[in-house]
This record gives sequence, C-alpha cells and structure tokens, in this order.
Amino acid sequence: MAELDRLINIGRAYANKAKDSFNAPESPEEKAIQELKQSLESPTFNSTPSTESVNREPITEEEARLILGVAKDANFGAIKTQYTLLCGHLAEFKSKYPSKQSIAAKEEMRLKMAFELLSSQADATEKRFGSLEIE
Repeated sequence: MAELDRLINIGRAYANKAKDSFNAPESPEEKAIQELKQSLESPTFNSTPSTESVNREPITEEEARLILGVAKDANFGAIKTQYTLLCGHLAEFKSKYPSKQSIAAKEEMRLKMAFELLSSQADATEKRFGSLEIE
C-alpha cells in the first residue's frame, strides 16, 4: 500500500510541474537568471559610507585626553600604554559582538585620532626610547 501511495505522489508531482509550466511563463531558475542579469546591468550601491570615507572632524587636545583617559601631564609612555589597553578592549568587543562592527570601527577611528594627536606632540627621542625599561 505504501508503494502505491508513493507512485501516486510522484504522479501528482509530475502533473503539478506540468500544470505550473503552462500557467507560469518562467521557471524559478529563469527568474533567478533574469534578476542576476538586471542586477549586473544596473548595480545598486550601498548608501552608507565607510568609516574611511567619512570626513574626520579634528579633535582638540582636551578631547583626545578624554577619549584616551590620560592626564594633562601624561608622558608618551602612559599615552601609548592607555592606547594599547583601549585597543585591546575594543578587540574583545569586536569578537563578542560581531554585529556591532560599525560602532567598533567608529570608536577605533576616535582612538586612533586621539593617539595621533597626542603622540604628535611628543619628542621623537621620547617616542623611540621612552617605552624601554632600562635601569
């Protein structure tokens, strides 16, 4: 009895497929091919700008110190240590919440801008030798 039911179901499937081919002018495969051709001929672009293309507003030294959380009299070593610490926290955030990449990218840009501003004021000698722990 089960074999007879299977044969009936197979027959219905063929009959439905034939009926659909008469009623519908295109198969799903043909529709997909047409959609692909249309998208290739007239591509649509994502309207959200990337973090690199966004105009970066300059920040002040005070804002940079607030972003990094360093004191006004902090030396380059303290600034660099705080920057690497915050970048580590940001990397953890990225791995925990992959859906919030845009937020992480914006914050990474802020950290980078703050570090560049504060490190540009440091002496080249201090940048090169300041983080060495020599006694």
